[in-house]
Amino acid sequence: MDIEKLVEGDEVRFVNLMVEARGPQAASAFINLSSSDPLFPVKKKLKKSNREDWAAKDGSIDAGIISSTVSGNAVTVNTLFVKEQYRRQGTGQKLLERAEKWAEELGTVMIKTSVDREIEDPEKVINWLQGRGYQIDSSV
Repeated sequence: MDIEKLVEGDEVRFVNLMVEARGPQAASAFINLSSSDPLFPVKKKLKKSNREDWAAKDGSIDAGIISSTVSGNAVTVNTLFVKEQYRRQGTGQKLLERAEKWAEELGTVMIKTSVDREIEDPEKVINWLQGRGYQIDSSV
């Protein structure tokens, strides 16, 4: 499994992975359908220096994505998604390690994320994160 940084030109890959991660309604958050360049919002996102997006690749197939931003002394993992058929194979671990490496390169002191309670099994994700040394700060 290779981990590749998503850059300008990878807008369609980014949108497809985010739609798969967040559902079809997510497309409207990333694409401006009224613009002459509907992918402009994604192009803008992929150019930002305070943001990194990485895809896990199995040959030519995108297996997952991690999208992170930095603000102050913390990196926030906004999205971590692995396609069903690539789960329990270390794909999520590799993506998370890439975000951790970026945080280390930046000299940040914290990586944070949140777990959506609407997903199928949020406790499973929380346990997975705790197994990698993450701690619960608060529960809403």
